[in-house]
Parts: sequence; structure tokens; C-alpha cells
Amino acid sequence: MAQIVKPSWLLHALILKKVLYMGQEKYLISRSGIIDKADENFKGKAQVVILGKEFYFEAVQTFPFLNLRDIRSAVKMDMETYSPFNTSIFFARKIAEKGDHAIVNLWFVDPGVVERVQEFSPYLVIPETALLCLHQDSRPAIYVVNRLPAKRLLLYSEKNGAVKSLLSPAGEPDLENFRRCMGREAKDCPVKQIEDMKKYCGLLHKIFFDTSIMSLSFFLTLDSFSSNIEWSILKKGLTAALLLLFMYASLYALLPYYEMKSLAREDSRLSAGLSFLLEKEKRIKDLCRRQKIFAEKINNYTYKLPVIMTISSILPRGSIIRELTIAGNKVVMKGTAPKASEVLASLNRAKNVGNAGFSSPVRQERKSKMEIFTIAFEVDKIEL
Repeated sequence: MAQIVKPSWLLHALILKKVLYMGQEKYLISRSGIIDKADENFKGKAQVVILGKEFYFEAVQTFPFLNLRDIRSAVKMDMETYSPFNTSIFFARKIAEKGDHAIVNLWFVDPGVVERVQEFSPYLVIPETALLCLHQDSRPAIYVVNRLPAKRLLLYSEKNGAVKSLLSPAGEPDLENFRRCMGREAKDCPVKQIEDMKKYCGLLHKIFFDTSIMSLSFFLTLDSFSSNIEWSILKKGLTAALLLLFMYASLYALLPYYEMKSLAREDSRLSAGLSFLLEKEKRIKDLCRRQKIFAEKINNYTYKLPVIMTISSILPRGSIIRELTIAGNKVVMKGTAPKASEVLASLNRAKNVGNAGFSSPVRQERKSKMEIFTIAFEVDKIEL
């Protein structure tokens, strides 16, 4: 028994529980990656059957139209042209387009094995070479698989995804002859040797679970094999699931709306109950605002008496103040003095006085010879 890494694709893991490799020997590959050799008369169920090369014929053909449905119809109408036997089960995968022509890989299932495969009720039937080519990137490669001591599978996967293979006795033909048969591009492409069937099944398991469902859709067999699915029950189940999904989506979209409406009603009730308190709060805020304005005015008010006392204490002898104007912290003083410059000098030396200067030219009275001045200055706030 061999254990390999668990698959990462959730959809594969939930739906496709068991894979059966069906060649000259059968191997069961579980969802968890456990590989067991199956009995030759195995009669169980397998959601996926990987067909060995001995049970199908493959070809690469070019068709003068691009639609895959038209290609399948053309193959059905003229089966003998494309396949050595007439079969109802075949798979087509478009690998390239050249203008109005399509290059297609074809796999035809041997009619003698169809009933045996039908017993497993698979959803997917995948030719082993088709699965190997899905693993390739844009670079060509050759696989050499020693499936049994006397059998060897040689496979060439071209860079466009086309696959050509040969199942032959071990050693016939040799690898170099196979390269030459495949063409110039196969001459130097890398070779991947697989010596053990358990390792080979492990590789198939990894490729299968690393491949998207869309890439595997070419090999769906729901129309070809009669599985145990009760389609009427399945349709009812799908209808119920869609209905539940619709209900969930509707509730998911509407619940926020109803929640917002409920919150709005609750807010209205709370606002109505607290309207009296809110009105009081509004009035208190208004009173605080008005008090702040009045306080600022009071704090910024310049008291006139301290200003007058300051001026009186610094004026030189003989100076007379005719007019005194106080606006805020700005003072304009008009008067006469023996020397107006001494008045200005006294103001500049005084505390709490700044920016003192004549605001108009100094003149002299004719009779008294006193100088007439107008001085403007600023005072700092003077405490009473």
C-alpha cells in the first residue's frame, strides 16, 4: 500500500471519492491518495475510471471547422474514417486552431469494454494518455511507463497538447526509434521514466487532482453511461437548493434594511423621551457660550484710571494733556509741553507702554512757545 499527498482541490475531494485505473490490472485510488491493487473481478463503484491504452484508440485529426459540437457530429456520421472500430463512446479535445481549421485529439473506447466500464457507474472516463497530456505545460515531453514486466507505454506530448502514444512489448521499439517516429521536435525533448505501477498511479492521482474540472469536462460520461443517479430526485434536490439559496440571498439583502428601520424607530422613541433634557442641554450650552464671550470682553478691557495715572507720573514738568483717547490698548494723547521729545522719551522709558511715536508733526504755539504734539502708543493690561 502506498500513501501519497492528499489532493488540494475541494471540489474533487467532495464529489469524486474513488478513482479506478483499468488496464491489464486494476488499481483503486482513494480520495485520500491511498493506492490498492483491485481484484480482477472488482464490481464496486468508481466515480472516475482511467482507461488503459489497450482499451481505446487515439488519433490526432484536423477538421475544417472550429466548433467542437460540429466536430463530434462529423465523427459520429463517419466513424469508420476516424476509428478502426465502430463505437458509441469517444472523446474529442480541441488542442489548436489554424485559421478556420481545428486540430483535435480523438479517443475511441473499444466497444468490448463499454459494458465493463458501465458497471462502475462513473461520472468521468479518462484515457490514461489524455490525462498525462493534461499535466504538460507548453514544452513537449516523452513519458516511458513500464506498466508490466512485458508491457511498456511510450507517450509523446507535443507543445500544443497533442498526444501520440504506443503500447508495446518491453524494449520494442527502443526510445530512439520512437523519437524518430514522433518527428523532429521529439528529438531533444526530456524523458520521464516511470518504473513502478504504484508510482505511476500516484502520478495519475496527482495530475487528476491538480487539473481543473473544466479541463476534465471533455470526459464526462453522464449521457453515455447509466449511473445509479435518480435524475428526478436530483432535479428536485437542485430545485430545493436553488430555492434555499434564493431565500438566503433575499434575507441577507433585506435584514440590514429592517435592522436600520428598527434602529431608526428606537432612536425616535429615545429622542422623544429625552427631548426635555436635550433642550436643557442646548440652553446650558448657549449660556456657556455667551458667558465665555462676556468674560473675554471683560478680561480684555483696558481700565482708563491706571493708564491716566501712569501718564501723569511720567510726564515732564510743564506738560499739559489736552485730549486723551483710549480704545482697547491703543492710546492717542494730544497736548503741549516745553519739549515734545521729552514726553515721547518718558513714554518709551515707562513700563507697560510700547510702540510710542508721534502721529502728526510737532508744532509750536506763537505766544507760549510751547510745542503741540500728538503721540500714539500702546499699553499692556494694567491691574487696578
